Amino acid sequence: MASDALKLWFSPVSWSDQIAADLRSIAAHDERDVSAFRRQVEAGEMQAMDILANGQRVGCLVWSLAHEPDGCDLVLNAVAARPVEGVSLAREVLWRWRAMARGLGARRLRCWTQRPGLVRILQQEGGIASYVVELEA
Repeated sequence: MASDALKLWFSPVSWSDQIAADLRSIAAHDERDVSAFRRQVEAGEMQAMDILANGQRVGCLVWSLAHEPDGCDLVLNAVAARPVEGVSLAREVLWRWRAMARGLGARRLRCWTQRPGLVRILQQEGGIASYVVELEA
């Protein structure tokens, strides 16, 4: 359940150096990944949003819709945010984005992570882990 005290919202933004810097803070992303996100946001294939907590910018997220034969999925492609004292920001973001997915008529919410703690939180909220194994060519 979302915290009543936390005022959390998402503000659509254009690509910026600040978004790029946030995404570089994700250990799993290198400069090539950040450049790919930039191209897709600028092409309108993905959307960037600032994450604001109690009026302060704490990070960003990049999202998209994946169109499948039987519907669409709301995809959180990348989320990078600083901690907010006393709050599980992961749960807060998840709670709000699940509501957005339902509002858009999406079949499910999908996200990518290499962080075991985040996998645990997502599984506690009913998520099912599907594994993608990537190897350098």
